[in-house]
Amino acid sequence: MNQNRLRMAIFILWSFFLLLTIVAIEAGPIVRHNGTIQNSQLSPMLKQVVALFLAPLSCLAGFWFPKEERYKTKQQKIQRERAIVALGLTAGYLIVVFVSLCWPIYVVTYPGGLELPKGDSLTDRFADAMTLATMLSPLALAPLHFLTSSPPEQPAT
Repeated sequence: MNQNRLRMAIFILWSFFLLLTIVAIEAGPIVRHNGTIQNSQLSPMLKQVVALFLAPLSCLAGFWFPKEERYKTKQQKIQRERAIVALGLTAGYLIVVFVSLCWPIYVVTYPGGLELPKGDSLTDRFADAMTLATMLSPLALAPLHFLTSSPPEQPAT
């Protein structure tokens, strides 16, 4: 696999999970039609999700504009094991983030009409999930660092 193809695969993973997460958040009030999730709660959640995904997506997308960069990375071969680790770390992180962000929306039961203790509301639980996603982000950003840094110069023999 070459570096350009691996970048594209990871870009597609990030894009897919961003769209999947946005759809899952938007569908929350529809699926949980009991009124425990209000449409007014969605906007702050969506802003946080977009902020989490924007930096890696921007970083990866920026490499397709210079033609020389695409040509150079098509020539740069990536060892199969490194590609598997990069894809595995990225997919694993994105799955954990997706599940942890959807958990407070779809799984947790919120009592209606009661004032919830601090930390038990949808907003608080979602903020906790975002904190977890941010803390784990170096795992997913390590492959990005590898893919976005210049290939090492080969010593002359």
